[in-house]
Amino acid sequence: MSNIPIHERRNWLGASEVAALFGASPFTTRFELWHQKAGNIPPHDLDGDERVNAGRFLEPAIAAWASDKWEWPLANVREYLSHPKVSRMGASLDFEVTGDGEPVEIKNVDNLIFRDGEWETDGDVIVDAPMHYLIQVQHQLACRPDAGRGWLIPCVGGNRLYRMEVPRHDGLIRRIETEVAGFWESIEANRPPEPDFDTDAAAISQLYGGNGNEVIDLSDDERMRALCLAYKAAGEQEKAARKAKSAALAEIKTLMQDARCAFGPEGFCVKASHIKEGTSTRQAHWRFSVNQRKQESAQ
Repeated sequence: MSNIPIHERRNWLGASEVAALFGASPFTTRFELWHQKAGNIPPHDLDGDERVNAGRFLEPAIAAWASDKWEWPLANVREYLSHPKVSRMGASLDFEVTGDGEPVEIKNVDNLIFRDGEWETDGDVIVDAPMHYLIQVQHQLACRPDAGRGWLIPCVGGNRLYRMEVPRHDGLIRRIETEVAGFWESIEANRPPEPDFDTDAAAISQLYGGNGNEVIDLSDDERMRALCLAYKAAGEQEKAARKAKSAALAEIKTLMQDARCAFGPEGFCVKASHIKEGTSTRQAHWRFSVNQRKQESAQ
C-alpha cells in the first residue's frame, strides 16, 4: 500500500487514476479528475469505500494463494514509486515478483462483472482484461523502468484465481507519460477540460452548488432558453414515465396476486421483498423488483 497519506495524493497522479486521461475509467472522468487535483472538488473518499477497504484485507490472502498456486515468490511493496522523469507521476503497487520487481496488480472481481465484462480467459490464464486495468499496469511499469512486464491477478467470486502477463508496451508508456505531463501543465495554466454533460453532471453539481450571492440576467440567452425548455420537457416525460411504471406494476400485482415471485416471458422475473420500516408490523410493506435475465443463445 501507498505510504503517501490520502490528503497528499491530490499532488500526484497514480496508476489507478490514469485511465481517466484516456476516457477509459469507469469511475472518474478527465473533467472530474482535473477538478479534484486542482482542489476545486473533493476526491473520492477511498477510506470510506467498502470495496477498497475489503481489498486491503483480501489482497494479502489472494497474493498468498497465487504464490502457492503458481509457485511464485511475491512480496508486498510498501514504498510509493515516483516516475524517474515525469513530475508528480507515481504508483502504489499491491505486490511485486520477488527479485524481478515486476508489478503485480490484484483485483477482487464479482462473478457477474467478470462474466459480463471485458475479461477473456483460456483456462486459468487471462487473455484480455478491461482497458483501465491494462493502462494501470503500464503506468506502474513506467514507474518501474527496469521491469519488462507486469501481472494482473483477478480473484473471481472468491473461489477462482486467474493471472495475466502484461508485457511492457513502450509506445503506450510514452503516451501515458505525455498525458500525465500535459495534465499537470493544464492545471498549472488553469486550463480545465470541457465537461461532458452526460457523464460529468455529478462533478458539475459539486463544482457549482449555487452558494454565491450574485444574481445574473440570462433572459436574452438563447442557449439558456433551449436548455430550460429541454429540462421542462424531460421533467414532464419523467412524470409520465413514473405514472406508466406505477400502472404497469399495479397490473403485474393483479396477475401475481399473493405470489412472492413470478417468472414471465423473455426471461422476466418479478420478486416481492418484505420491507419493515419500523418496530410496528403495520409499517411493513412489500417492495417489488422487475428484472430480465439474459437469454442463452440456442446451440
